[in-house]
Amino acid sequence: MSEGSQNRVEPPVSPISKPFWDATRERRLVLQWCRDCDAPVHYPREACPRCLSASLEWRAASGRGEVYAVSIMHRPGNPGMADRVPYTVALVDLDEGARLMTNVVGCKPSDVRVGMRVAVTWEPLRDGRALPLFEPAPRKEAHRPQAAGRPARRSRSSRLKSGDGSKQEVALRPVRLASTSRCGFCLPAACSSGVAVSSGPSSIQTPASK
Repeated sequence: MSEGSQNRVEPPVSPISKPFWDATRERRLVLQWCRDCDAPVHYPREACPRCLSASLEWRAASGRGEVYAVSIMHRPGNPGMADRVPYTVALVDLDEGARLMTNVVGCKPSDVRVGMRVAVTWEPLRDGRALPLFEPAPRKEAHRPQAAGRPARRSRSSRLKSGDGSKQEVALRPVRLASTSRCGFCLPAACSSGVAVSSGPSSIQTPASK
């Protein structure tokens, strides 16, 4: 379990997201699922974004996945993360098909790679909830298991790949998102007051740089 921080911006709880956060009190990761198109829904919402069905239910998730993209933050996205730099902000594809923004802990930031297998761990919050973070999975989980009857997520790397296919290191600029400060599901380490990424130097690895 990851050690908590008294300064981390804690996510708000809404009536829709309450079951998600209630489960974290028991260190359980749950996802919304659409009963009509049998697909995961994250972040929690009132209707499925794929088929617009309101027939949603909560199901347990395995807590396993792989890194889709990662950025190493050399300056904090918000002042509460100043004692953690450098740290990673990553997009993790869960085996169930949902994608989460999170931190990868339990290893050096420079060791986090696209395609790396990870497992959920928990950072306690002050109100008894826990924030789902991820850490390297055991070595035996070298490859992502394919869920029965579910096609693999299509990679977008062909659109992003450079001519020589090499790893790209780029400096990020602040990106303003109109709704991130209200949804409660952009990780506070990466999103505070609508700022999606760090305003300072960072490095990023995407599927193109795998």
